[in-house]
Amino acid sequence: MTIVPYNRKAQTFFSQYQSLTFEQVHSDRLDRIVSPKRIRTRFQSVADRL
Repeated sequence: MTIVPYNRKAQTFFSQYQSLTFEQVHSDRLDRIVSPKRIRTRFQSVADRL
């Protein structure tokens, strides 16, 4: 497999990617992404038990 076709269209691919929101790009993974607030809450609850 060669990357030549990708290289030829790299600017088009980049523009398409940049036109999408984070949610659109990662919609299939959003349920697996932990928000920073949830991380802080988890670490705080661990620290409270120490």
